Amino acid sequence: SFDAGKGADFEAGKLSLEDLREIAREVGEPKQISGKQEMLEQLINWYI
Repeated sequence: SFDAGKGADFEAGKLSLEDLREIAREVGEPKQISGKQEMLEQLINWYI
């Protein structure tokens, strides 16, 4: 989001794309949690 944190800093011109690249490299990939939700949605739709 660009409303707070690093996104807001980038939007305000306080961070460059290279700064964001370094932040992304340090933080790493986010954990994927949507697969479980999609599985449950498919299960519910199958019964409907």
